[in-house]
Amino acid sequence: MRTKHTSNSLFCFVFLCYNIFLSLSRFC
Repeated sequence: MRTKHTSNSLFCFVFLCYNIFLSLSRFC
């Protein structure tokens, strides 16, 4: 259960980074 929670958190973090990267790319 704990490992799953960590994985979920990591997924959220990656998704956030990806979103920011996309925004930056669009801005440029």
